Amino acid sequence: MAKEDLSALPPTVGRYIRDHFGLGWGNAELLASCRSVSGQDDLTEASAVNVIIEALWEELRHTHGLKLIK
Repeated sequence: MAKEDLSALPPTVGRYIRDHFGLGWGNAELLASCRSVSGQDDLTEASAVNVIIEALWEELRHTHGLKLIK
């Protein structure tokens, strides 16, 4: 999946991240970390979800590459 295709992920992925990690209920540490990673001091909770998804995508690209099988 290309980075620009991440926006095509089902909205339930973002909701799961928001709810599971408490972004909607004041997880200030995680929000501060996402702001630090993104370089945006005014990052919203919804945008923080995108930062997490992009970080997960980046990690998976390095650890779970697809191999061509002939």
